[in-house]
Amino acid sequence: MSRLINTILCLISVFFIILTVFVYFLIPEPFELQEIILIHSISGLALGYISMAIINLAGYLPAGFCHGLAYLMYVSFLYSFFWLNILCFHIWKNVMHFESLERIKYWKIIYHIYGICSPFLALCWVILLNHAQPEGLDNIHPGIGGSICWFQSLRETAIFFYGPITVLLILNIVFFVWTAAELWQRSKNCPKTKVLKYRLRLYMKLFFIMGITWILEIVSAAFHDSKIRWIWIITDIFNALQGFVIFLILVVFRKKIKRSLASRKFYKLQFPVYWKNDKDSECEELEEEFSLSYAHPAKINI
Repeated sequence: MSRLINTILCLISVFFIILTVFVYFLIPEPFELQEIILIHSISGLALGYISMAIINLAGYLPAGFCHGLAYLMYVSFLYSFFWLNILCFHIWKNVMHFESLERIKYWKIIYHIYGICSPFLALCWVILLNHAQPEGLDNIHPGIGGSICWFQSLRETAIFFYGPITVLLILNIVFFVWTAAELWQRSKNCPKTKVLKYRLRLYMKLFFIMGITWILEIVSAAFHDSKIRWIWIITDIFNALQGFVIFLILVVFRKKIKRSLASRKFYKLQFPVYWKNDKDSECEELEEEFSLSYAHPAKINI
C-alpha cells in the first residue's frame, strides 16, 4: 500500500515538473543560462520518477525491460544531480569572479559536456560491472535485475547511487556556503549584491528540496528494517512530492515568471493582467541596467 501511495505521489511530482518546464517555455523572454541548467535538472528528475512509477506499478517485467528501466531510472536521477551541481558551481563562479575562470568563454558547452557525459559514464560503468563482471570486481557486482529492477541490496545502492549523490551534495553545500559568505561580506546597499543574494536564496530553496530530501532518503534507506521506520515514511512522502514544491518555488512564488506570463495568452487562457505590476527582490530593472555593460567583467549573469 505504501508503495502505491509513493508511486501516486511520484506521478503527481512528474505532472508539476512538466508543468514547470511548460511554463518556462511559455514565457516570451529567451532563457538565461541558469534557467537552461534548471530545466535540465528537473527534467532528469521527472524522467527518473516516471521510470520508478512504471517499475512499481508493473509488478513483473521481462528481464530486458527490467534492466532498461533500472538503467533509465539510474541515469535520470544522476543526470538531475549533476545538473544541480552545475547550477551550484555556476552561481559560485559568477559571484567569485576568479580571473582564471573569467578567461573561459565556452561555459555553456563545458556544462553540457559535464552534465551529459558524467551520468552516462557512470551508467556505462554500472552496465559493465553488471554484465561483464570484470575479474577482481566480483565483490561489488550491482546485481540489477536479479531479484528486483534495481540494485540487489542497500550496499550496492550505496556504492553506485547514494555514493555519487552524496559527493555531489557535499560539493553543492561547499559552493553555497562559500558563495553566501562572499555575498554577505559585500556592501548591503550594492544593487548587484541584492540581485545575487536574491538568486542565491532562490536556488538554495531548490537545493534544499532536491538535496536535503535526498539526504533524508539515504537515512531512510539505512533504517529500512528498523522499528522506527514509520518516522521516515514522512520523508519518503515529502521526497516524492518534490515536483509540487519545485513548481511553487520556480513558478508560483517567482514574480519574474508571473510578470512574463501576464503578457501571454494560451489558447483561451488569459493570465491575470495585474501580474504585470508585481515587484519583488529579483530587481529586474537593475539587471536591465547592468546588461548594458555586457563587456564589463562584473556583469551579473547568473
